[in-house]
Amino acid sequence: MKFLAGATVEIHPEIYDIDNALVDPTSVTITITDPNGTEAVTDGAMSTSSTGIYDYYYTTTTAIKYGEWRYVITATDGTYKSFDSGTFEIVKF
Repeated sequence: MKFLAGATVEIHPEIYDIDNALVDPTSVTITITDPNGTEAVTDGAMSTSSTGIYDYYYTTTTAIKYGEWRYVITATDGTYKSFDSGTFEIVKF
């Protein structure tokens, strides 16, 4: 995914259980890291729009670092944790 500097990056993970059904764990957080490895968001709370569907909106500025950003989503339910990750690119406006 590519976004212009100054845009809002939308991240919408889906959380499934072992039976492939959408579920709501106890918590879902996101950590976003810039191209230099600095965390811009650490354990940010994600909101839910419906069962198992989560949303995070990361608003950038025109002064943001260009390049590939990484995010890690952590779903926690009791002592069980699962992780998902992805990338997005910020390009010059």
